[in-house]
Amino acid sequence: MSQQVIIFDTTLRDGEQALQPALSAKEKLQIAWPLSAWVLMSWKWASRSLLR
Repeated sequence: MSQQVIIFDTTLRDGEQALQPALSAKEKLQIAWPLSAWVLMSWKWASRSLLR
């Protein structure tokens, strides 16, 4: 049985609502890529600590 985890990150959506004017797609990607790398590193760290 496979399981799938879906994570919703509202960082960009919530942050954009406070800004005028709105962020472009390029600006969103510039923010999203570092965030996604950090989440992946955090997940790996958490997984390792659970295996101990």
